[in-house]
Amino acid sequence: MFKVSRKKELLAKMKQDNMVLIDLRPVEEYNTSHIPGAISVPLEQLEEYLKTLNKADVELAAYCRGPYCSLASQAVDFIQKQGFTAYRIEEGAREWNAYDGE
Repeated sequence: MFKVSRKKELLAKMKQDNMVLIDLRPVEEYNTSHIPGAISVPLEQLEEYLKTLNKADVELAAYCRGPYCSLASQAVDFIQKQGFTAYRIEEGAREWNAYDGE
């Protein structure tokens, strides 16, 4: 699980192109606010999206509305069962974007 305090580590992995950050919320919520660099993959589209990826080349990090939203946990469990390396980001977009610590 990634916490906002590990923000720099996640951003570094994303810059190396081996980490994909996915926002599981509905597209409307993603369009309102999201973590920079995240792509919108609503939960109902996740299975199809995974078919476009090579398991050996990418790790995934997923988030939804915040620490009490169970969508990200469910999605990460599903992603891992498909053979991918996946992490849950505990915070939502608002908390992530508000964090300015190291």
